[in-house]
Amino acid sequence: MVKLEIFKWIRSKRFFLIILICSLSGIISPLMMYYSNDIIKALNGGDNLKILLPDPTWKLMAISYFKNMEQLIFFIMVYFISRACTIGSRKTLELFYTTRSNNAKNIYFPKILVGMLVSTISIIMGDLCLTYMLWAFFENKVDIYCLVVAFFMHILAFNTFILVGVVISIWLSSPFLSAGIMEIFVLITNLLKNIEIYDKWIPNSLLIPIKFLDGEIKLNTSWQVILIMLIIITICMFLIVIKPTRKCGKK
Repeated sequence: MVKLEIFKWIRSKRFFLIILICSLSGIISPLMMYYSNDIIKALNGGDNLKILLPDPTWKLMAISYFKNMEQLIFFIMVYFISRACTIGSRKTLELFYTTRSNNAKNIYFPKILVGMLVSTISIIMGDLCLTYMLWAFFENKVDIYCLVVAFFMHILAFNTFILVGVVISIWLSSPFLSAGIMEIFVLITNLLKNIEIYDKWIPNSLLIPIKFLDGEIKLNTSWQVILIMLIIITICMFLIVIKPTRKCGKK
């Protein structure tokens, strides 16, 4: 089943599309941040607005990349992966899967596993492109350790929330609605990021891991959010296990 899902991703070209989107984000986001003052100057024909933006640094360029991933790429990833994992109302797919297994986990787990693999590979490609851009502009000024830790936490949080979106899509049979729900959730919870308790316990704060870039938080002091992510993943897996296969594909 895993090989079949991988083949479907490759044949549909969605795998390469997501990699391309993430890679472009890793290149365009830091470029836009680095040349933001020049862009404003060109659009306004003067220097008076340049002071509104700080001088570009490698941390600001990385934050710009993470924000773009959270605001745009996240929606795209949830939609594409949810679509690949959801049988929906396609009766032929429902018949194909349910005649080969009477257990929902045997149907959905391979799809989810490959979806998470696609997500991880795509994000890593974006991270590598960003790292190259940062090194090209700032060379030895980049703190590689902090950047790698931020990448690691970002991938964990990103995949955790994608998994939540996938589970919602499987139960509602609507990938677009699932992506919309998750995007609204991210936008709303962004308003709570300045609350200390929220920042320590809610994984959403790791979609833009600013504190890891500053070196303020190490892995051994972030056990709260890691624990919450493990709980969320466990709940998602349980919801897949109890999904009745006889209702697959029905709205």
